[in-house]
Amino acid sequence: MHRFIFIGALHLNQLPMDGETAKNRILLAYLKELYPGIEVLDTFNWKKSVYTLIQIIRCLFLRDVTIFVSASTNSVYKFSKLSYTLGSPGTYFYFVIGNTILNQINQGKMQIKYLQKYRRIFVEGKRTKEALIGHGLKNVSYLPNFKKIYPISVEYRLSQIRELGKIHFVFLSRIMEEKGVTDIFRAMNILNDLGLKQKYDVTFYGAENAEYKTYFADQIVEISNALYGGFLNLQSQSGYETLAKYHLMLFPTYWHGEGFPGVIVDSFVAGVPVVASDWNLNAEIIQNNFNGLLIEPRNVNSLVDAMSYFISEPEEIGKLSMNCLMIADQYDYRKVLVELNDYL
Repeated sequence: MHRFIFIGALHLNQLPMDGETAKNRILLAYLKELYPGIEVLDTFNWKKSVYTLIQIIRCLFLRDVTIFVSASTNSVYKFSKLSYTLGSPGTYFYFVIGNTILNQINQGKMQIKYLQKYRRIFVEGKRTKEALIGHGLKNVSYLPNFKKIYPISVEYRLSQIRELGKIHFVFLSRIMEEKGVTDIFRAMNILNDLGLKQKYDVTFYGAENAEYKTYFADQIVEISNALYGGFLNLQSQSGYETLAKYHLMLFPTYWHGEGFPGVIVDSFVAGVPVVASDWNLNAEIIQNNFNGLLIEPRNVNSLVDAMSYFISEPEEIGKLSMNCLMIADQYDYRKVLVELNDYL
């Protein structure tokens, strides 16, 4: 009997921890529809589980098997080297998380030969695909990030932003410096010193990095129009309805592993335009003055200019919101993942 196995971080029986676990759960749900008996190896905290490691190694000796791998780049590379060395006989598919794969290859930290084992490698960026093909990989396909879409109606979205006495910005990602959180605080201090404190606020949602937690808590206390909302569960309609109450998302990331951020799709689904750094794949997703605005990475003044623009020109938000709602459906997981059928 042919076996199907999924290997990736899922953090089962808990809320998704990050974009990786959220994406993997949707991917696994789709694969379960195709292969109801698919086996699952949850690699969340796999380094603390000898059992999980043993099970992963055992997979490499199976002959009549198809394995779907969706995990961090470093972990998958180790898996790929071992599979290549052992001459593993199964069929393998690799769903790339983030965009560090290209940096690792460019820096000589990954060898192409170990990635040729896969029947198909699915990357989140068009530029990433072309670059990998340029490195000699012929088994690469573009597969944008995807979500289970809970549509927000135009009427609901407009009803939430109709009162524009104050602009409500939102940040939705892991709470850490490299995601641009410190830059947001610095921008807020500048805007507040300019006398704009009563005209806007920023609410942060996301898990806090341990080493950043104290600084973040101090800033939330010191900046009165900075708020922390905890974790926003976007596994239901109500989560998107909450997100749709905000006018604009701030995403000035410069995290090295950023690929196709799922939070941008979440924002589009809720009709919330995104002010994001022109970093990694963001420019493939966000079009200036259509569904958001791109700013210079690590440039607080660029962020200040973008925020102050929308504070002073709030009527621009409605137009961008409608564009976000219009394009959100193209990231529905069923429309995106149907592309897999050509390779399975």
